[in-house]
Amino acid sequence: MLRIGFVPPAPDCGTYRLRPLRLQDHHLLVDTGLLPRPYNQASAVVRRWLETKDSVCWALEREQSFAGALCCFAERPQAVTVRLHFWLQAAAVKDLSVYLPSVLHSLFYESNYHRVELLLPDRLILDKSGLRQMGFELEGLLREFSLDQDGYQDASLWALLRQDYTAWQWAFVPFNKGIVAMAGQAEAVWYIGFLHYGQKLPTSWLSDCAMQQGLADGSGQLKAVSLKQMSCIARAPAAAFTRQKGAIKEAQRQVATYLHGDRQDLTFPVKLPGGSAFQKLVWQQLQDIPYAQTRSYMEVALALVQQTSPELTEKQCRLKARRLTRSVGAACGANPLALYYPCHRVVGQNRKLIGFSGGLDIKAALLDLEMVSAAAEAE
Repeated sequence: MLRIGFVPPAPDCGTYRLRPLRLQDHHLLVDTGLLPRPYNQASAVVRRWLETKDSVCWALEREQSFAGALCCFAERPQAVTVRLHFWLQAAAVKDLSVYLPSVLHSLFYESNYHRVELLLPDRLILDKSGLRQMGFELEGLLREFSLDQDGYQDASLWALLRQDYTAWQWAFVPFNKGIVAMAGQAEAVWYIGFLHYGQKLPTSWLSDCAMQQGLADGSGQLKAVSLKQMSCIARAPAAAFTRQKGAIKEAQRQVATYLHGDRQDLTFPVKLPGGSAFQKLVWQQLQDIPYAQTRSYMEVALALVQQTSPELTEKQCRLKARRLTRSVGAACGANPLALYYPCHRVVGQNRKLIGFSGGLDIKAALLDLEMVSAAAEAE
């Protein structure tokens, strides 16, 4: 299932590296001309940055050379909005789009801010297209705004909401038992899992996305969706949700049609975020279970042993499979791409429904959906 506490992996900074800013870095800021002399006044400035409540400050390095500093300050204590200020060398300014995703990742998914603002002086030569590609929007021009030692000058204000950040996309497909939640990028889907109606979403980034699409109330609790809404989403998901692009949008379309009984296979591109070699073998085995059919954990383990150890006799295969049954169950429980790797089709002995991380009610509903759809197609 989708791990609700999931934090997207940090992006690569290329040749740049971000580290926590230290008080002694005031020497580097002065020596590179980013803060004026004398050193004791520069030290007081950096100390003020570091001691500001709710501040987040980094030193930026490129190939072990100091390139500048970036600091985020909340507009007020415990605010959900943070404003990013930077003191950077000219080359680092031009490369802002290279390392800014790492800053945004930290602010959105670790420090848990909802909105990030950038205040850019008009004299700054910066390609704004990279900001727009990340999801930033120009909100206005602040005339003669104070920019610390730079004095008063016009500055443009750019803002980005967490749910509009394009590096990671979230999509939801409601059905009668709950909501399928998907996370990914334009190139591939990374996570698919289930949420129940009435569930309180424990992470605010997930709440942001669900509220934006009208699926959660102001407290982050999932709202039930009407049958009419579900039918519209199933038949025209692209019209229901317009922010998704690429793989995540295709996944949303395919999952919606699957849940409506009009599709039996999922073919969108995926990327496994982790998993051991054994778990990946189990997940691949799950794709061999036909639509509207089930296999026991023992049967999955046996098929896996026969595939990986063809030299064993039938009796040896069964003995080894019996020892692996519990591990197969654990691998199914750790499946990060539900439906795509259909662990809901794996059942216990005597076809008893057990061990589904999305909930046995959802497991039963998915199997019933497949049985009914297959029977209707056969008629």
